[in-house]
This record gives sequence, C-alpha cells and structure tokens, in this order.
Amino acid sequence: MKTKLQNFLVINGIKKEWFNDFNSYWINVINSRPLQVLDFFLLLHDYRKRQQYTESLSWTDSNQHVINWQNPNQIYAIFHNIRKLAISPIVGYKLWSLVGKNSNILEYGCSCAPYYNCYNKFFSYLNCNWILADIPNFPFHYSKFH
Repeated sequence: MKTKLQNFLVINGIKKEWFNDFNSYWINVINSRPLQVLDFFLLLHDYRKRQQYTESLSWTDSNQHVINWQNPNQIYAIFHNIRKLAISPIVGYKLWSLVGKNSNILEYGCSCAPYYNCYNKFFSYLNCNWILADIPNFPFHYSKFH
C-alpha cells in the first residue's frame, strides 16, 4: 500500500474481489445491469457530480432523518466507500492491536461495514463476535454477516 501499487491494481481491474462483491450488490440488490470496472469509476464520477447539486436537508425528526439517508441521490456515498475500501482495505490499522481475542464488537453507522470487512479479510483469527447496526438505506440484507 505504501508504494500505491494497490491503487494501480484496483483502478485497472487487476485486483477486483472488491468489484465482484459490489457488482453482485449492484445486480442483485439494486436490480441494475451488470457493470465492468471502468463502468464503476464512470458512475462514481457521475454520482459525485450529482452529489454537488443537492438541496438543504431537513433534520427535524427521526423519520425525516431516515428519509434523508434513504434518498437515492445519496448513492454516491456507497461508491465512495467501496472505492476507499478497495484502495485501502486495512481500516484503522492501529486499532487492531488493541482488539483482544473473542472480543464483542458493535459497528454502528457502518454503511459498508468497513471495520467488519477489514476484520473478515485480515483479522478473523481474533475470533470476534460482531453486531452491525445501521439505518437501512437500500434493501440490503446482512445475512452474510450472521
């Protein structure tokens, strides 16, 4: 990661486990057409442009809060987080030295569950118990995590 080789491998589709996971989500959950790696980055750019032209959101009550997060215009956040995790898959590197074996961990507001994702790929030998909690944005099911 220090040499930025990970960035090169991800952007050029050489390393694409992250993309296969996203494409499965994109096809099976959002019900969109299959993508290629280049399509992902073009859509990321397009959704980023749309994100710049949003109106002020009202946060007056809890129902409005959920409605704001479920707004389809917020899909850029998914693309941004997926790219970020693909390029830098080890999240909170210093944190993992503080996590003991068989720990109980709650990841709240996890969206793409960046810490669980990192744990699952690199630190599963710690044998931790996870609870993932978030406001549902899209009809995504966390059955994979139970």
